Amino acid sequence: LTSDFFIDWLNKNAFRATTASKSYRLVRAFLNWCDEDTRFENLLPSKSFNTKAVRRNVAPVNAKKDCLTKQQLPSWFNEIKNISNTKISTFFICTLITGSRKDELLALEWKDIDFEWKKIKLRDKVDNTGREIPLTKYVEKLLLQLKVNSDPQYVFSSPTSKNGYIVNPYKTLNKVTEKLNIKLTPHGLRRSFETLAGWTKVDKGVLAQISGHKPSALVERHYTVRPIDMLKEELQEYENWLLKEAKITL
Repeated sequence: LTSDFFIDWLNKNAFRATTASKSYRLVRAFLNWCDEDTRFENLLPSKSFNTKAVRRNVAPVNAKKDCLTKQQLPSWFNEIKNISNTKISTFFICTLITGSRKDELLALEWKDIDFEWKKIKLRDKVDNTGREIPLTKYVEKLLLQLKVNSDPQYVFSSPTSKNGYIVNPYKTLNKVTEKLNIKLTPHGLRRSFETLAGWTKVDKGVLAQISGHKPSALVERHYTVRPIDMLKEELQEYENWLLKEAKITL
């Protein structure tokens, strides 16, 4: 695995440059892991995947900017609510309201939802202890509707999935976005959460805590602790604004 090997592979790869770059980064992560493990360290040549000559051939990854606008909310909600699979429909709406990561929300179990104290425990991608987010009124209504005829374990269950819950909702979302002539991915819904919440002036620290982003300032990291009822007050304000713009009543 010399630098010449990687340069040749990147230049002759049959895939698109961005796909090749993603593959390279996965290989790089694995090889870095190998180098930190005493069983596999020092296996690579001195000039390998991380030389300047190799990095020059790796296409940069441009940040995606897909995001719903305020004007698109009525049409988007209308199409989403007309999806025949109510679990997928509920998943998309909950993502927009809570800003949760796709895999965090899809793997949600009923035991992680506290309907009495209005909170949800998510398996956080970054924090191994997980994180709690508020259970707002409209999200609670949608989840209770699902619970009537639901799998006893997973909220977004799937009888055809090996792990028991929906894994890939992309096709359904693609149909909606094509019909509306907009670009939007499941992660774009998470981006929309943070963007649209700006209309209600929700505190940035609150948004970060709810969506599971690491605090960016010293005070946020070490001194600011927001209880769930404080988070709920601001998230409920955002949900109320969202439903009003989408012309939806509870």
